[in-house]
Amino acid sequence: MESRDLIKKVGRAIARQRKESRMTQAQVARELGIETETVSRLETGTISPTLERLSQFSDLYGCSVESFFQQDVEDAEKIMAKNLSGMLASLKEDERKLLLSFMAEAVKLFKNRK
Repeated sequence: MESRDLIKKVGRAIARQRKESRMTQAQVARELGIETETVSRLETGTISPTLERLSQFSDLYGCSVESFFQQDVEDAEKIMAKNLSGMLASLKEDERKLLLSFMAEAVKLFKNRK
């Protein structure tokens, strides 16, 4: 894979993680102390992120730096599961159990809606 292709792939992954985190480019820019245009240019692959910047994105989105290098569509579910696992790991055991029970109920509601 050529470096330009890799930069674009990483940019798409950054954008995907931002959208999964339900954040706007402006919110991300504010959180990271950078310009909104910089976020846009990183997401489109116009500029290449540094390792430090990738680490900042991963902290903000609650994902691993490695997730930015995963397959675009094929690994999206795995990335989402890993991100969810990381978020749950930061909680106390009783909080995790409570949140998982909420999620189980939500899944039941969504399934019954169909």
